[in-house]
Amino acid sequence: MEDLFNDIVVKELTDRNFIHFINKIGDFDIKNGPWIAGGSVRKAYYGEDWTKQDVDIFFKDENQLSLFKHNLAKLAKNKIDIEILDKTFQISNFDDENSKVSIWYDNVYNVLMHQSTPLKKPILSNDDIVVHVHFKSDNAITFEITTNDINHEKKALKLQVINTRMSESFVKLINDFDLTACQFVTDGKFIYTKSNALLDCENKKIKIANSLSSIHHVKPVRIAKYMAYGFTLEDDQMKEFINRLTLNGALGESNDY
Repeated sequence: MEDLFNDIVVKELTDRNFIHFINKIGDFDIKNGPWIAGGSVRKAYYGEDWTKQDVDIFFKDENQLSLFKHNLAKLAKNKIDIEILDKTFQISNFDDENSKVSIWYDNVYNVLMHQSTPLKKPILSNDDIVVHVHFKSDNAITFEITTNDINHEKKALKLQVINTRMSESFVKLINDFDLTACQFVTDGKFIYTKSNALLDCENKKIKIANSLSSIHHVKPVRIAKYMAYGFTLEDDQMKEFINRLTLNGALGESNDY
């Protein structure tokens, strides 16, 4: 662990809107978790627009995950049924004449909850947040958070709560990512990454982070996503990637880190 820690690069988080958003949604601790990690943190590191990216939250254990969800529900200006968040569900969202309607189903399509929210946007003070569940998969719950930025402008941001990858430390979290471009973690004060991750990002290269893995183990949709960001594969890896697409005929699902 000490050798791994020695390779960590630390930089102060200076994006004021990112800090503002992080401070609103919870308490983060680099030593004990939870942590924000992945692509949004990478973009903040390089001064790029992170607001179109899911902000991914990772946890130390199930208790910390549960506490975060409950606290988020308490912070929301609108009502969130926290019991629903602990179930496995699917959600259907649509707009009727006056409202945004959400219908929650279990795995056999029994209705768990019906929620109707007026389409008229609520008036927010600078500290208010409005929370809607955007999507839930086996790996994560994605929330849409509506809040004001530091200039008092209303923003809708995606917050993804990862519920299947618990980490005992931020160092383990960094080293468990599949791609070096994802190896960025913050507690809202500093950004922690690795020297190889910085080198690969500056060269816009898609590189495997884990020496025990290979490009074959990374889902094609994740590779395609980073190629859309301007990252490239080495020639031999590009051939393998194309062969996989030819054989499988689909990109598959993605964990949006």
